[in-house]
Amino acid sequence: MEKVLEKEIVAEAKRRLGRYEDRLRYREKYLERVQKRTGVRVTSPTVRKPRIWSHHKQFHPAYCLSHARFLARSIVRSVRLDQYNPIPSFRFSFRKPTGSLRHVDVFSIPDAALAKLLSEAMRERNQKVFSATSFAYMSSKNSLDAVFRLKQYLKSDKVYISKYDFSDYFGSISTGFIEEKVLSSGDFLLTKFEERVVRSYLGHEYIKRDGTSGRRSMGTPQGNSVSLFVANAVGHHLDSSLDKLSGNYIRYADDSVLVNYSYEDAIGAISAYRDFSRDTGVTVNQVKTTGVSIFSQRDEEMRTVSKMDFLGYQFSEGGATISNAGVERIKKRCAQILYESLILYPERHKSLNCKRIDGNRLDWDFVSSIHRLRSYINGPYSNAQLQDFLDGRKRIKALSGCVSYYCLVDSITDFSNLDGWLVWAIKRALTKRAKLIKKYCGNANWTELTSQELISGSWFDRDKFDYDVSLPSFVLALRASKKCWAQHGALGVEKPDDGSSG
Repeated sequence: MEKVLEKEIVAEAKRRLGRYEDRLRYREKYLERVQKRTGVRVTSPTVRKPRIWSHHKQFHPAYCLSHARFLARSIVRSVRLDQYNPIPSFRFSFRKPTGSLRHVDVFSIPDAALAKLLSEAMRERNQKVFSATSFAYMSSKNSLDAVFRLKQYLKSDKVYISKYDFSDYFGSISTGFIEEKVLSSGDFLLTKFEERVVRSYLGHEYIKRDGTSGRRSMGTPQGNSVSLFVANAVGHHLDSSLDKLSGNYIRYADDSVLVNYSYEDAIGAISAYRDFSRDTGVTVNQVKTTGVSIFSQRDEEMRTVSKMDFLGYQFSEGGATISNAGVERIKKRCAQILYESLILYPERHKSLNCKRIDGNRLDWDFVSSIHRLRSYINGPYSNAQLQDFLDGRKRIKALSGCVSYYCLVDSITDFSNLDGWLVWAIKRALTKRAKLIKKYCGNANWTELTSQELISGSWFDRDKFDYDVSLPSFVLALRASKKCWAQHGALGVEKPDDGSSG
């Protein structure tokens, strides 16, 4: 155990050090981009070392890297003697859209390493204990599996659906419930070593940014890997109650959808949630909880809903498509790429590097923006490579662009609309870019590109430069993603890191 923990302490220290080094590299790249795109040399504030490093020496990566063996030995010994207490965490608080606060606790490097090690072991050992309809925090399942299962459940003539969500799920679970139903019940496969560590996190001390301190008296800390297992184990008791009822359900962390085929079964599920809320101390979020509704395009004898959002998808009788929130996230990221590439630096620094403008049609910053858009939409593949894959001339094992997560949609309409929107957004950005070019480079005859030229990339002189500047296609990426899903399942598509699936 000591050697494994020592290795994990080193890995955690390197991860935190790497995040700081990423910030340094970003600053360097920012300065390089400014000079390249504006021709102006600028300075920016020095990237300070994270304040949290001075909170305690065990938060500092350098100290933990040089003392990893000693720290691992000390922690293992203290746990075995039932004397282990984590170093007081550093608590950050963030304002939610609802106005309430979310508290996130950052633990010392050795404590975080121990939590990650044990969390993975507990989750792996208890894979078959959890309900088949629980999909969060499971190494063998992901959100696409939940979406796929829900699609199957909704294929019925008459369906009653209910959406349930809990307020501050992690932070409000009764410690007594965790002790009785998770640690002492015998329902889960846990070692005495793991039980002691979990108990120590349930009552850990913390220090806030303003210097005030406190001790946790309820819930499990967000920001700690052990909490992923604890939260799922607590939810398992809700699963057990729902398994006894007729109908089906999908639970992803604290977000769940119930699908019933009779009104009586749907009403029975309400009691299960009410009892779970009473026993755990977790309150139902009345804003996100819908109650029982008939899922139909037609008006029925009671409240009827024609659409339902879940995990970035929108479901209706016509099938599944991307949710409105998912569309807006994609648009926002594409607009951000265009703004950063074409507008941001000249406007911020009042200058433009005219060497980046070649003739009256070639703008190398625009070429760069197309490559960034293609990487975001298609992943590492060009349109031609995706087409070759669809035609059977190329093999692709997995796609990683933002579209890949939506491989289970049943309609391409929204993605065809996104293709049209992208052309509009680019033309709008290029119009603003043309004004900047005229202002700083005196090129009054800058030629704006037509929609067809943008889509095909025919405006670019490929005889002189060997670059593909055709616009990425959301529809093409979707077709390739659906083929990857058909061939490899969830392994054929990679969840994007931009939040598209939220």
